[in-house]
Amino acid sequence: MYANILIVFGNLTHLSIVGLSMSHYPALTLHDVPPTTFSSSILTKLCITTNVFDDCLRLLNGRLKQLTTLVVITYGIYAGSTIVQNMKDLPNLKCFSLTCDFIDACDAQIVPLLRHMSYLEEFTVYLSIENRDTFVDGTHLHNEILIHMPQLHSFVFYIRTDIGTTDSMRKLSNNDIQQTFKKNQKSKSWLHDILSYF
Repeated sequence: MYANILIVFGNLTHLSIVGLSMSHYPALTLHDVPPTTFSSSILTKLCITTNVFDDCLRLLNGRLKQLTTLVVITYGIYAGSTIVQNMKDLPNLKCFSLTCDFIDACDAQIVPLLRHMSYLEEFTVYLSIENRDTFVDGTHLHNEILIHMPQLHSFVFYIRTDIGTTDSMRKLSNNDIQQTFKKNQKSKSWLHDILSYF
């Protein structure tokens, strides 16, 4: 549906196609289409909704080489994709925002992608992670993601980890998570943390 936009508007540098629901603007789907579909050598900013995370990966896999800002809302991140393993670094990408309400493969999909974004300056993430044995805390964020982003100066996040809890399990408070984060961070000024138990 959106493939022709970048052809018809060849000089487009910013594109935003997001709505309150999929019925307003259908999600971009790049499954089984040539790599030249929805590609541009001059687009620098894109705000888009995708059905699955693989479509986000396809956008970043050479279609939009000059992209500096990407805002993605995706409906699901699942295990099984090999796209992220074949990706190159993204030196032009300075701002990345990812929203996803269902993630079944955080460590297998998101973490490897973010390792290709070492030039990010701004990173916003809103995630609901399912089927994980432990909470994502500051130590995990630092060791797996932030340490690989030396240019980062703005990090805003909401990460909900849905794990089975028992009464005997020690529940972490917001302060507990903030402390693990602060132990590892050179800059504490951009710490935003929300913790939810379900």
